[in-house]
Amino acid sequence: MLGLIMAVAVMPTSGSSILLIWSDKVWHLLAFLFLMVWFCGLYRPRRYWIIFACLFLYGVLIEVLQAFVPYRNVEVADVVADGAGLVIGWLAALLGLARWPLWVEGRLRKD
Repeated sequence: MLGLIMAVAVMPTSGSSILLIWSDKVWHLLAFLFLMVWFCGLYRPRRYWIIFACLFLYGVLIEVLQAFVPYRNVEVADVVADGAGLVIGWLAALLGLARWPLWVEGRLRKD
């Protein structure tokens, strides 16, 4: 997932891309919300702040790498959207979405 997000972040975009139906800030928010919930499902709540910090730094890394790609732009607003997604993901995890591995395991278990 992290590799896919990085690849999308540095690949060229076209004006007709289906991904551009929504603002790219919405995509940033959704991607980082998903990542936060995903990793919160794998670790205990006391580690959520570490997940948040690592994923926030990952978002900053993406913007730094985009500075070296001529067809991409560095935007602080992207990092803000990433952070917003992380905060919402953290709250969603605390409200129960972090139990997603148990839900999946329950669905896959054959009794």
